[in-house]
Amino acid sequence: MELVIRNSSQHVKGYLLNVNNGKTEFKPLGHAIQFAVGASGFPQAGDSVYSNINLKSSHVKIWRNGHLQCNTCPAAPLVDTTAGKIIFRPALTATDRIYIEAYRFADFSYILWPAGSSTAFEYAAARRASY
Repeated sequence: MELVIRNSSQHVKGYLLNVNNGKTEFKPLGHAIQFAVGASGFPQAGDSVYSNINLKSSHVKIWRNGHLQCNTCPAAPLVDTTAGKIIFRPALTATDRIYIEAYRFADFSYILWPAGSSTAFEYAAARRASY
């Protein structure tokens, strides 16, 4: 059996977040940015800095000419998610094609239920009983 709920937020591509007190909201996952160096509104050859408000408070992945850029290598691009900018190393060239994914932070971590609770339902029932 499957339950499908449709509402006014059906156009939002993202995840459902339990905010509090039984209230839930859809949150967008993030943004994709793609450009060729030198294109209007994007960095030119020789530039090394790219800024975009969608990079703020995001987990950023960068592909340069189809190759995922290492984020721990010595020549890795520097990502400043506070300022929303990337510093490319080495500087961009006229033939570079850039693809950036900027995901908003979300906690999808595994939940370890307390001893004696094997499911979320058992855990919730135990919590209600403790009130």
